[in-house]
Amino acid sequence: MMSKIFKELEMDTETAILKEEGEYIYNFLKENNIKRTLEIGFAYGCSSAYIISATQSKHYVIDPYQPWYQNLGKKNIEKLALGQFLDLKEEVSQFALPKMIKEGVKIDFAFIDGGHLFDEIFVDFYFIDLMLEENGYVLFHDIWMPSTKAVLSWIANNKKNYEIIELFIGDLIMVRKLKNEERAWDHFEPFNASK
Repeated sequence: MMSKIFKELEMDTETAILKEEGEYIYNFLKENNIKRTLEIGFAYGCSSAYIISATQSKHYVIDPYQPWYQNLGKKNIEKLALGQFLDLKEEVSQFALPKMIKEGVKIDFAFIDGGHLFDEIFVDFYFIDLMLEENGYVLFHDIWMPSTKAVLSWIANNKKNYEIIELFIGDLIMVRKLKNEERAWDHFEPFNASK
């Protein structure tokens, strides 16, 4: 299944994840037997195809822009016969994520590849952290961007219950939640937004 994903998808290879990134995600989820997953950003459905193929479980995806992509993400997932696992929420993440928290959704893995402004990535991580179980993972795409680096710097300095895992694969970096948070109410450590 994994070998045909990249071949069969209709997509723009300039904006989709790389094949090696998709294969890393697939193998990571399989090896760690992760089933409860969420993704911010959908576009052509490429990363979703790898995630669903690995888990064969419900996969939450948040992205309001399918009409802009001529619904190719949905069409690609259907083409691979994975549609029954896709739970697509076609609204912006800052509205969808709080609803999911209120519904009690818990996850063990999230992939953040939606909006690329600092505040969008930060807000996505903030809400995902509230849903993420201990020993859960958050994978970030586009680590080359200053906005993504700034969020990771904030995590490294302010979320001591997380470890950063450098992957050296494509444009990915991951964090793992070691335990639930125990910060003081007024905790804040400066972070370097340029690293």
